[in-house]
Formats: sequence, C-alpha cells, structure tokens
Amino acid sequence: MFRKMRKIRIGIRLKITLSLVILFITSGTFLYCIISRQIDSNIQTQITKDLQELKTNTEVYVRQTLIMYKGNNDEDSYKKLIYNIVQELYTDLRQDLAAYTKEGEVVLSTKKTLFQNERKDQDFQYALKNKSAYSMKYLPDGGLTVVFSMPIQIEKKEIGIIRYQLDYTELRQQGSRTAQMILKVIIIVFAVIFLLIYCVITQFIKPIRQLTQTSNLVAENLMNNRINENILTTWTGSERGDEIGELSKNYSIMLDTVITQFQKMQQDQDRILKLMNTKQEFYNNVTHELKTPLTTISGFAQLIKENGREDEELLQKGIDHIMHESTRLHQMVLQLLEMSDSTTKQNLTTIYLERLIRSVVEAMKIKANRYNNEIVLHLEKGLRIQGQEAKIRQVFINLIDNAIKYGMPREEIVIHAYCKEGYVWVLITNKGEGIAKEHIMHIFEPLYRVDKKEAREKGSTGLGLSICQKIMKEHNAEIQVSSDGKQETTFTLRFVFEERKSHENK
Repeated sequence: MFRKMRKIRIGIRLKITLSLVILFITSGTFLYCIISRQIDSNIQTQITKDLQELKTNTEVYVRQTLIMYKGNNDEDSYKKLIYNIVQELYTDLRQDLAAYTKEGEVVLSTKKTLFQNERKDQDFQYALKNKSAYSMKYLPDGGLTVVFSMPIQIEKKEIGIIRYQLDYTELRQQGSRTAQMILKVIIIVFAVIFLLIYCVITQFIKPIRQLTQTSNLVAENLMNNRINENILTTWTGSERGDEIGELSKNYSIMLDTVITQFQKMQQDQDRILKLMNTKQEFYNNVTHELKTPLTTISGFAQLIKENGREDEELLQKGIDHIMHESTRLHQMVLQLLEMSDSTTKQNLTTIYLERLIRSVVEAMKIKANRYNNEIVLHLEKGLRIQGQEAKIRQVFINLIDNAIKYGMPREEIVIHAYCKEGYVWVLITNKGEGIAKEHIMHIFEPLYRVDKKEAREKGSTGLGLSICQKIMKEHNAEIQVSSDGKQETTFTLRFVFEERKSHENK
C-alpha cells in the first residue's frame, strides 16, 4: 500500500510573493515585447520613409537623364544608359547599388560580392514584375542590411532594374540599446514596486501569522488539557485601524475569554479532584472510626461470652467498655447525620447571645467542675443575631466542651462577646497544650484529630469542629482558630449583628 503523501503547506506570504513574481515577469515580458515591437516598427517606418525618399530622388534623376538621352531604343542602348545612370548615382549618393536589364541580367555592380543569388530575393522578384520593393536582412553580428529594388522606365516601359544596398546597422543597434535601457528601467521599477508591495504584505501578514501561531499554541494546550500562562505574552494584537486591526481586537477578546474559561475549568477540575479525594479520605476515615468501636464491642462481647460468668470483674469491665464505645458510636452517627443535613436558614429567629451563652455555660458547669475548670464570662449586653438557635447552641456546646476536655485542669476558660463595626465577636480561650501550626490548617476537616489516641480516650469523634464550621457557614458567619503552639488556644466567631431601631434588653 502506498502511504498517503503529506500535504505541503504553503504560507499566504509565499503564495502572494510567487503570484507577484509571476505577475511581474509576465507583465515585464509582455511590456518589453510591446516596446520591442514598437521600436522595430519605428525602425521599419524610418526605413520606409528613407526608401521612399530614395525612390523619389532616383526617379527624378532618371527623368532628368532621359530628357538628355538621344540614343536608340534598342537593348544595347538601354544597357549603356543604365550603366551611366548607376555610375552617376553611385558618384552622387555613395550608396552600393547594381543595375540589371529587365530580364534580370547584371549590367553593373559597385561590388563584386554585392547581391549574390539575387534572383531568390523577394524584392528582386517584385522588380522583375515592374514593382518597387525592399527586403531586410538581419546579420548575426547585430547588423541590418536593407536591399531596395525599383524598375527603370521610359514612357512607362521597363528598361531595367536598380538595386540599392543600405546599411541600417547603427539604427538597429540604437533601437537595441533603447530596448535594453527600457528593459533595465522596467526591471528597476518592478523591483522597487515588488519591494514596496512585499513590505506592505509583510506588515499585513504579521498579525495574521501571529494569530495563527497563537491559535496553534492554544490548540496544542487544549489538546494537552492545560493552558500555558505565556500564551498571553506571545499575542500582542494589532492597533491597526483596518479590518485586520478589528480582527485582532476581536481575537484578543476571544482569547482572553477562552483562557479565562479554561482556567475556570481547570480550577473546577482541580476542585472536583480535591473534593473526590477528600470524599474518599472522609469515607476511609469514617469506615475506620466506625470499625474501631465495633471491634472493641465485638471483642469484649466475645470475652464476656467465654469468661464472663466466672470472672465478674471482667464482666463489669467489658460492660463498661461496651457502653462507652456504644455511646461514642451513637454520638458519631448523630454527628454524621448532622453534617449531612442540608437544611439551612429555616425558622430564623432573633438570638440573644448573652442569654444563649450563659445557658450553655450553666449546662456545662458540671463537666467543668469535674476538671476543676472555671468558665469566666465577659459578655456585652444587647448582642443579637439572626439564626437557628438550636444550631448556634450546638456550636457553643462543642467549643466549650473541647475547651474543657483539652484544657489543663484548674485553669480558666474565658469567653468574651462584644459588638464591633456591625459584627458580633465571640472569643473562647483556654489553656492546654496548644495547637501546632501544621495542625491548625486541618483542624476543621472531618475526622481530623491532633492526637488520635488522646481524642479517642476522651470520647472525641473528630467531627465536632467540622459541624461547627458547617453551621457557621450556613449563618454567613465565620470561625477561626489561633494558638501560640504551647498553651493558649482561642476560637474566634464572627456573626452579623442584627440592627434594630428600638429593642429591649433581655
């Protein structure tokens, strides 16, 4: 099988250049031919004019000679008459010539080599028929010889033939020089015009070539599913005021749009991949976290089944572990359900934060007393926000519970709440081991724990802070964490303050 030949690509500039070259060569050749023919026509016109004048002068001279002629009208007398006419014409005109009888017999020739094979010449044949004619002979060395034949008549009776040989070499060479000079002028003019047109074409093609290169680069990037940031630097556009400039402007707009949309697609793709990875990691973590308490429950259940009747201490210990892990498993399931809850901004009411925080702290005092912690409140009055009170309560429960569990015993947990610049700020600070910087950026991720072993021992599921962040986002609020990495950790919450023209403190 024959391979398919690759199509040769010819650029538009090369096409236009080749077309111009062909056009100029054709036009120049055609123009040169016309000028050459005109020069030849002028030469022939000049020769015809000279021969007409020569014929007239010869006829006048012959008539004057015949007036003085007193000879007989026989053949020999005519030969003698013709002989005398030729000699006198040669003396006066200094032109090479020859004389013949009316039958074509040579009477006299000024040169022996003159008019060889004259009977083959067309002008001589016309002269034999009593007609004047001439023929032009172009010599290999560039010369031009004109042979002119005319009959000699007495009372309209032909008595002989006179032939002139005229040298027009100088006239022909002058015409050749003129043609060559005109050819040089044509070449120079066409070369200048070609260069000017080529420069114009180059400027005309430049933005198109740049557009093509940029288009190829964009296509290559799209095929590779990426966009190189250097594409915008390779396309500078054109500020021309014609159609090319308008095309360049529209292409620049289109290119910006394509790159922007593609970058958005890349960002969306990266975001989707990240979400997929996060989702997979979340599922893996959930599976692991659910498996751990189930393994503990299953293990102790097996021990109780085998030895629980004989060992009461083992029985009690197993029941305690089973209850503890069951409670933690139940709490984890509830929190997972909370995270999957998509209902937002339903039953929004005015929440008085001072009252809500005091209520939560009152409920958490029992656990705080267990760790010998004191919760200190600095709450500004009249703090109001819009939201779902049950969910906001859950945020404070989770944060205060974490502050108690991960704080040092016999340390204060300080809660500040105040209004500033249209926002309600709540700061919850405790003293413990602190949170390192490498953990802070992941602290709100589902199932993420700084110390997994300690967290499990304290009954943490790793979902509390993720739920807090989700609830805060649902309320157009923010939650952040800061820590010195050693002892003090602060969770900062920011809510939009609910403005009212008049209100009562509660």
